[in-house]
Amino acid sequence: MGLKDGTLVVENESAGRRIVFRHISVRLARPQAGGAELTFTIQSPQGVATAVARIGPARDGERSMELSLRNLSTRDLLQAFVQDQRRFYMDTPLTASVTARLSVDGELKAAQASLDFGAGALGNGEDPEERFVIDRARVGATLDVARRVIVLAPIEAVKTENIVSLAGEIQVPATLREPWPFQIGPKQVLLAGNEMPEPALVIDKVNVGGRFDPPTLQLVVETGFLGSAAGSFSFTALFDFGVDVPYVKLDGAASPMPVATIKRFWPVNIAPPARQFAVENVSGGTADGITVAVRLPLDLIGQKQVPLPDDGVRFTINGKGVTLRPVKGLPPITNASLAILVTGRSVRISLPDGTAVTPQNRKIAVSDGVMLLPDYFPREPTSQIKVKFDGPADGAIEVLGMEALKGPTGTAFDPSTTRGKFSALLQVNITFRKVPRPEDFDYSLEANLTDFGVDKVFRGQRMEGASVKAFASPAGVVLRGDGKIAGAPVAFEYEKRKDVADSDIRVSATLDDAARSKLGVDLPGVSGPVGVRLIGTTNNKDTRATIEADLGNARIADLIPGLSKPAGKPLKAKFALNDKGNSVRLDDMVIEGSGTLLKGSMELSDGGDLIGASFPTFQLSDGDRASAKAEKVGDILKIRITGEVMDARGIMKSLVSTPTGQRRAKTQDVDVEARIGALTGNNGEVMRQFDLSMARRGVETRDFTLTAKAGRDGTVAGEMRNWQGRQRALQVTTSDAGALLRFLDIYPKVQGGEAWLVVDPPRSDNTPQEGVIHVRDFAIKGEPGLERLSSAARDSSGRIEDGTASFQKAQAQFARTTGKITFKEGAIWGPSVGATFDGTLDFAADRISIRGTFVPAYALNNIFSKLPVIGLFLGGGPNEGLVGVTFEIVGPLSGGPTLRINPISAVAPGFLRKIFEFRDSSDAPPTR
Repeated sequence: MGLKDGTLVVENESAGRRIVFRHISVRLARPQAGGAELTFTIQSPQGVATAVARIGPARDGERSMELSLRNLSTRDLLQAFVQDQRRFYMDTPLTASVTARLSVDGELKAAQASLDFGAGALGNGEDPEERFVIDRARVGATLDVARRVIVLAPIEAVKTENIVSLAGEIQVPATLREPWPFQIGPKQVLLAGNEMPEPALVIDKVNVGGRFDPPTLQLVVETGFLGSAAGSFSFTALFDFGVDVPYVKLDGAASPMPVATIKRFWPVNIAPPARQFAVENVSGGTADGITVAVRLPLDLIGQKQVPLPDDGVRFTINGKGVTLRPVKGLPPITNASLAILVTGRSVRISLPDGTAVTPQNRKIAVSDGVMLLPDYFPREPTSQIKVKFDGPADGAIEVLGMEALKGPTGTAFDPSTTRGKFSALLQVNITFRKVPRPEDFDYSLEANLTDFGVDKVFRGQRMEGASVKAFASPAGVVLRGDGKIAGAPVAFEYEKRKDVADSDIRVSATLDDAARSKLGVDLPGVSGPVGVRLIGTTNNKDTRATIEADLGNARIADLIPGLSKPAGKPLKAKFALNDKGNSVRLDDMVIEGSGTLLKGSMELSDGGDLIGASFPTFQLSDGDRASAKAEKVGDILKIRITGEVMDARGIMKSLVSTPTGQRRAKTQDVDVEARIGALTGNNGEVMRQFDLSMARRGVETRDFTLTAKAGRDGTVAGEMRNWQGRQRALQVTTSDAGALLRFLDIYPKVQGGEAWLVVDPPRSDNTPQEGVIHVRDFAIKGEPGLERLSSAARDSSGRIEDGTASFQKAQAQFARTTGKITFKEGAIWGPSVGATFDGTLDFAADRISIRGTFVPAYALNNIFSKLPVIGLFLGGGPNEGLVGVTFEIVGPLSGGPTLRINPISAVAPGFLRKIFEFRDSSDAPPTR
């Protein structure tokens, strides 16, 4: 008799599931020997299961009974018959058997039972992470009728290397309402999963004893002990099923043990996020003060929809010598002390002290650390970590340079070049997800570095005495601070974004002369403080930046010829810097202020030599319209200046001035070409069609060619040529000497005249240049000093009217050094007057000191000086006369010098007049 190919549909309304069991076969048979056999076969969604029940025939007053199940899906059973599957999950194949012998009057003579579970998982119905995974499990029970004991052996579960194998006994009472005592002990307990690197834990002592009280429905664990060589855990427990809300109560305490043992003991379903963090990031050390207290309704266990009460669980651990890794990729915290508190809702880990050791063995003190998981009930709980650090600055720089903070593309600083101290606060926010996202791990590091120093920050110079604030986050690293470089105060900001290879830099500084010299940026002719502001990017090899320099408080003397200014006069420079290591480009350059406007670009070698420059706008003074270009061809720098109008006064002043004492740039070989339509000079004079070509090799000028127009119709020309035994000399000629002298602001009252001079080739060092100058057929107009000299001579034949006199010739020898011209054996003569002179024009000191003899009626008076022997006594010299007046001109060149005359010398013979000549008074300023 039976049923074949039937179908069973189970509607689980509370769970909202419909399970269909197909191909059901039921067969009831009676063997010829007696008894009965029922076979039940069913195909569920997970496979085919079979159940067989047999009752044997009566023999010797007894009957045998047997029940067996094979390959039954526990998952199908739960889905079909359990209402809330979110609280409990099980998916293992089940094989079970029960055998028994009964007397014909129903007395149980013997019984055995076994449950075998295949590979699968059991635990929380919603969270796979909170499930126990097994390879197999087995529970066996045998009834010892004589002893009235149920022997439990084995109680076993296996997962890879993990083995839990126990054995125990349950005493059967005389009546069902009496307590049922039980005792469980070990066979083999080995915890050795590969999820953590710690050694396997062998629990060789297990003693769990208690009773079940049927009247009160209470399961009491009176004695609980788990022991191993590493430590032990003792506990008591109560499971009360006789109240309206069944609950569990457990109290336990552990002996001191290694932290690794705690990790092995920690079940996967107790505070899973905290457990996972501990498994991955906590190692080493020992723990004590371990206590466990549980007070929970049973219906909350495994419940993911309702949170546990905070006081339902309390788990405490104190650890020391622990290693903690709060941030992946950063140095671990070693030798740490920990205090852990787990409640029904939260986890708090306190870290009062510890030491972080960097890969290069730098030690950083750690204190006041806290990890807080305020609520681990949500599906994606969050945690906050705060830790303080103190230590040497080189340790902080090493940590900031690690990939976890700087990113894979950044360049780290060498920590061995740094000095100082730091303190920092690290804050970490973690979101625990099943599938982690990059944004789930967020951190911020705030650090203060004091007395901070870094070697070779710029041009080999060290930053020292700095105070720096550092900020680090997943976005990157920011450093802000101030200190001193080469003795100069500097404020800076450094920002390295994690996803960008280059770093942003901002620097502002005030560089004095000493600082610029140390940094190798002391521009020739610049003295005084220079404010500098830099904004750019760098990869620690190449630097691109915009630089602004405020030269308002600096004194400039010929930064380039003609560019000079006193301190306090505004001048600013701005350019884009691109430092490639072996050369530096300055693009988009603008130098502006006090009438100066330069726009263009230039390139410098690493040694500071000019490689090339282009200035489409080259305005040294208001009104200039010119451009300049420089290019290095081989070892020669070729400079070309062209324009319509250019003011030459500043350039001329720089040519006669004395060096400022600043370091001069390295002398280069240069070729210069200048073509200017109108070159304006002093006293309203203009050189037109100015054309200059020159070549300098080393400090010496080798070639020089000049052509220009001066005055109304005059010309100016210059060239290098051989002259009177000199190998090379510079000769300059002009057909309008007065215009040239006014242009050069040497003496503005000369009219007309032709002039020429021959002088040693110009040099860029301080070697004196000797030469001679000749002027003829010129006049001096509007010079009051001539009238005073004429009156002092008391000779009406050479009377000067209106300060005007004509001259036939003037000549003098001179020696030029930087900023100074010294004349000797100078003479000037004409039909009515003449004079001799010698002395100095000191342009650097703005001072003139000239002395000589004024001779009236020169043509007649000078005859006496030409007579042999007598002329020496009467005339005083070949260019003097019988009657003359000695004079001196002293004072500032720019402010009007003083003319002083000795009237007594006018009546003395020539040779006595030398006694009355004024001594050189250049050591003291003149008085009127």
